[in-house]
Amino acid sequence: LKENHPLEFVTSASGRRNIAFTHTTIKPQRASNLVTWFGEHPLAFLFESTPTPTGNATIIIFPIDGRDAGGGGLSSRYGKFIWELVNKGRMNGWGEDRNDLSLVVTSDWDVLPNWLAVLSESKEIGNIVLIKESREAVVVCQDILECLIVSDQPIDKPSPYIVPSPLPKKKRLTLEVNIPPDTAPNAMPKLLRAVMRLVDHLTAVAHSRPTVLRKSKAVREEEDKTL
Repeated sequence: LKENHPLEFVTSASGRRNIAFTHTTIKPQRASNLVTWFGEHPLAFLFESTPTPTGNATIIIFPIDGRDAGGGGLSSRYGKFIWELVNKGRMNGWGEDRNDLSLVVTSDWDVLPNWLAVLSESKEIGNIVLIKESREAVVVCQDILECLIVSDQPIDKPSPYIVPSPLPKKKRLTLEVNIPPDTAPNAMPKLLRAVMRLVDHLTAVAHSRPTVLRKSKAVREEEDKTL
């Protein structure tokens, strides 16, 4: 665990099948700064639009995705797509500078609580990714889960004031969570296990039909022309 500064810690891990490595950034609540703490908490109490300050963590999982080719056994490669499970409260802060929002459609799912939204390039992709274990893990995480993103696209659009260059495209799973002290110890381990196993699931079954891939590819190519 490396301390970038008093409010940010970073760690990496590897060794699991189908996962190249995992990068975790932890940002604790700013309790060490009493002036900031006493300023943020009353605002959150008085105004519903102001979120209650919490610690948070971002866990980015980079799959093997075929880099084990030649080692025998089944391929670890899976299809290119965007699928996002998002706490609707978090979406209020998302702006038009996000690269992924122009490529996906937002929808509700009957098997999910109404505080969650699914963003994906097609319904078939959602049916593939949203497995039972993930559903059971997220339903008790309303105070924890901010978003779970499966993507091969960069998050942010390039600035129009910078000479354009090819955007880095690398498959990854991104889990962003709050860390409230009262619920995290119970819900967090189950959520983390579900996300780790989701990589194995994608490797096994996330191979969409050619018609679905052609449709999403066409949308992406049109979007690239506007960047």
